[in-house]
Amino acid sequence: MSRFRHPPGRNLLRNLPDLAYTSSRTFERVLVVRARKSRSTVRIAAIMPMRMSNALLVLTLALVCGCAGTHAAHKSAESTTGAGDADAGVRPASMAQLLNLTLRDREVPQAREITTEQFHPKTEKNSLPPVSDVNCQKVLQIINGAGSYASVHQIFNWKGDIFPGDSLISSYEGTRATDYFRILVKAINSCNSYSGTGYAGRYRATLTVEPPPDVGDQGASFRIVIPTENGLRTEGHVVVRTGNLIAMFENLNVGGTAEFPPGLVVKQIQRLDEARKG
Repeated sequence: MSRFRHPPGRNLLRNLPDLAYTSSRTFERVLVVRARKSRSTVRIAAIMPMRMSNALLVLTLALVCGCAGTHAAHKSAESTTGAGDADAGVRPASMAQLLNLTLRDREVPQAREITTEQFHPKTEKNSLPPVSDVNCQKVLQIINGAGSYASVHQIFNWKGDIFPGDSLISSYEGTRATDYFRILVKAINSCNSYSGTGYAGRYRATLTVEPPPDVGDQGASFRIVIPTENGLRTEGHVVVRTGNLIAMFENLNVGGTAEFPPGLVVKQIQRLDEARKG
């Protein structure tokens, strides 16, 4: 079922052709935010992020967790500073608790508007086929909150920029945060390129691992690039685990660099750390 309360008009898809190549939550949420300000009554198909089936992801989780945590050395994207099982008995944060931990407008001078809302990966269904590479599909799945207990999503509409950034903060039960992060690191170390079908048709993407952020218990950074008729469409991703919480940050650009402001990443993770340890 669609999460759209007010479906956007067709003109929004024409105005955002490069966003339409993606399966990320950014495209979906940008349309939602803009649709709420649109008076158009023309209905379009719901924009949903790509997701693996729950059964496949559970099976993958079981297999990976039984492998005693091997790591790819040639493209390592992980920084480990301990923690993990110590948080196994900690009750996961609720939706309301996560909402209280998000960044506020006054804390983000770079943004002209911030939208904060609940995110429900467990109840959403995907209308798009999986991408060509199973490891790349795992990456797309996990950065969209697969397996989380509760998730909160924020969209940052930057000043002087038509392309947004966003974050997804998720809590996990037991050791699932550690387990899913292990899957993510292994997947991005194995995903080089993939093809898929987006809302603008077929596309091909490449994934490049970048140095991880030095915050939280574990961190990973990578970049996804998709050629379009208007230039290279770039997603910059930063993922950080702290205890049984995982925060995912994404910034989008076409024909330029895409980096979520590092200072905001640090600020958000410090807040999560303080709440977890306090």
